[in-house]
Amino acid sequence: MASASQRELQGAYKRRPTAQAAQPPPDRADLLARELRRQPAATDYENARERHRRFVSGYQSRYIPTAAAPTGPSELDIAREHSRFVWRDDETGTGVGLVWEERVARNYYDRLFKEYAIADLSQSVQHGRLGLRWRTEAEVVDGKGHFSCGNRKCSEAVGLCSYEVLFSYSERGEKHSALVKLRLCPAVGVW
Repeated sequence: MASASQRELQGAYKRRPTAQAAQPPPDRADLLARELRRQPAATDYENARERHRRFVSGYQSRYIPTAAAPTGPSELDIAREHSRFVWRDDETGTGVGLVWEERVARNYYDRLFKEYAIADLSQSVQHGRLGLRWRTEAEVVDGKGHFSCGNRKCSEAVGLCSYEVLFSYSERGEKHSALVKLRLCPAVGVW
């Protein structure tokens, strides 16, 4: 007569699934059909703007910290007060010899994206003035000045042209000039 533990073992062996015979290799047509199902459709491909947005959203989700509410004047206010359009490398690029406010402005300048500029053409027709500034991170994320018109008040994204402009300006009583790249739509680019 079998004990309870022997009966449990026999029951376990009886419940085991039966072994299946090896499957024959699939034919070539079946492999090709399976591979075609795995490839993305033609609508799954993304253009440069969609790929840019996907990369930027991945960057923001990993590297942009959440900050507490500031008290007192922010570093951006201090940077605006002591900012310059172009900081030369010989102007204490390491930050030695600068006061704290100038170091904040220099640090802000170093973080700007200086490939393309944003133009303010609101006074160009009336007074012959042109205002330029570098793009911020938020504008780079939105594609402003690269995938859309670089004019501050325009958001056209079709037919953009790249211009390289010698921008002459005065800052703190001194005259300067810098070579700046702009991306403008045809309506704005003829100013």
